[in-house]
Amino acid sequence: MDSVSAIMAAVRAQRGRIEALFTGLAQCGRTQPGFTRPSYSPEETEAHAVVARCASDLGLANGRDAAANTAMTLPGRDRTLPPILIGSHLDTVAQGGNFDGAAGVVAGLAAVAAIRALGLEPERDITVMGIRAEESVWFQVSYIGSRAALGALPDGALDAARIDTGLSLAAHIAWEGGDPDALRRGPPALDAAAIHAFLEVHIEQAPSLEEAGIPVGLCTGIPGNVRYPDVRIAGRYDHVGTPRRFRRDAAMAGAEIALALDRVWAEREAAGCPMAVTFGRFHTDAAAHGLTTVAGEFRFSLDMRAYAAGVLA
Repeated sequence: MDSVSAIMAAVRAQRGRIEALFTGLAQCGRTQPGFTRPSYSPEETEAHAVVARCASDLGLANGRDAAANTAMTLPGRDRTLPPILIGSHLDTVAQGGNFDGAAGVVAGLAAVAAIRALGLEPERDITVMGIRAEESVWFQVSYIGSRAALGALPDGALDAARIDTGLSLAAHIAWEGGDPDALRRGPPALDAAAIHAFLEVHIEQAPSLEEAGIPVGLCTGIPGNVRYPDVRIAGRYDHVGTPRRFRRDAAMAGAEIALALDRVWAEREAAGCPMAVTFGRFHTDAAAHGLTTVAGEFRFSLDMRAYAAGVLA
């Protein structure tokens, strides 16, 4: 058997392990529909325990940093060399999918299991990462687990409140086995300059590959983004009978902004420039709006993404 065939056979032999991992993860936060594993929740912690148990069965060294990220390491011949990291996140959005994020952690464990089955010893450490709190919806802060590991959390992030509990990120980190005080003090768990490579397998978040009939794609770029989680337009509440010239209609102003940005997106896309504009929240004030009321306030969230810094600006 040639080396490529041997590798393929070793990977295919991990199917039972992969299915067992996804089955185990499916018990962590199952909802109807989908799965809900909030960032820094007992459900997310149990998902980390599922993958850590698999790592222990494979003889990997399990570790946890101050942000409660899980690191599962296959030692290499030369432990002084910068490691290869492979992994993803284990939290989900509300009623999300069981493969979003988790597939990257499972893929890392499957790859390491195949390496072990082949009797190979890597040149350097390979660490499979189970990363905390990727989904920014819960704390309105992006990439919490990875940024915490790299010492790159923005100021005030540990005081951010989770949307469903109202309790701080620091409190949730402590409850789920992390150490927010150590995150404040430093040093960071990871030095970006001392990482040989980071690899992440991830499901596609659109049907582009399916449309093209391609099973796997290699990313050649990662978009940057600008996010505004809570934009408020202040207009003036008026009666439905108020003529247009007197109105300061906040809802119409919100619609104008949304349509203008959508036109920009369409023009850029037609010119071959990929980007995206998303209004996740888009609403009047439910406590004050009504059928015969001109909206005096409008709120929305805005996420803008592009591969080129100039386009994003």
